[in-house]
Amino acid sequence: MKILLSILAIISIYLVDLSSGQACSAFTDSALCDGEAACTWNGGVNGQCNCASEVKLDILFGLDTSGSIGYEGFQVQKDFVEGLVLRGLANDTRLGFYMFNTWVNDTQPIQDWSEKQSELLQFVKGMWWSGGWTNTGQLLSDGLAHMASPGIYDASRQQIFIIITDGNPCLPQSQGGCPQTACQY
Repeated sequence: MKILLSILAIISIYLVDLSSGQACSAFTDSALCDGEAACTWNGGVNGQCNCASEVKLDILFGLDTSGSIGYEGFQVQKDFVEGLVLRGLANDTRLGFYMFNTWVNDTQPIQDWSEKQSELLQFVKGMWWSGGWTNTGQLLSDGLAHMASPGIYDASRQQIFIIITDGNPCLPQSQGGCPQTACQY
């Protein structure tokens, strides 16, 4: 559990750095906004403080719902993702969610959630743990194929595939046993 929390903390710091300050939308005054290095005021009558980064992100989350992650571990994953949603990613960040255990469930393809923030938060809060084996190999295969598919892949966007798991990639012996190797991907 400590390793999972450490990994989530590192990922969180990395994403904050990638999107150059995710709390810019909290500033409602141009002077405060422009005083923050990672933010810029867009002006106009309905001015808003936005992330100064021009990096457009597509993030696909692979969330482990297997038996080895356990209910508590899954709740840690949900809290992490909910924290990202609540802090607000850059407006043009597109998100997708794949849940994986014995099977890979392409729950939500990468999409623009900017007009559906409450729906996104409801989705994250409604994610559930189901148990099963850990089919990391199939997640990698399906997730990478999804990110490369027409309608999703955009050369002008940075693609990030975040897999949150306990690192136990075991399948039943009849399906390859343990450990699997991700090196083939």
